[in-house]
Amino acid sequence: MDINTIGQFKPNQAANPAIGIAGRLEYVEEDKVELIVDYSEDNVGLKKAIRELKKVSVCLYVTFWSTPPSQVFLTQLVYP
Repeated sequence: MDINTIGQFKPNQAANPAIGIAGRLEYVEEDKVELIVDYSEDNVGLKKAIRELKKVSVCLYVTFWSTPPSQVFLTQLVYP
């Protein structure tokens, strides 16, 4: 899932930012990508997903959050 949103960041006083002004909170449009990968002990699917995101991302860093399978709750949606 790709979600267009507004992100924020604040370059520190020593920064020379490409966008914005050092020391001032900035807001920029960004895309949030959510995906589901198969679980494995060696995280092969997660590692592959991160590699692919880095190939297409304009960001220097790809941030991710992972939930262990034991903490995932699936809800079945039923429509009439």
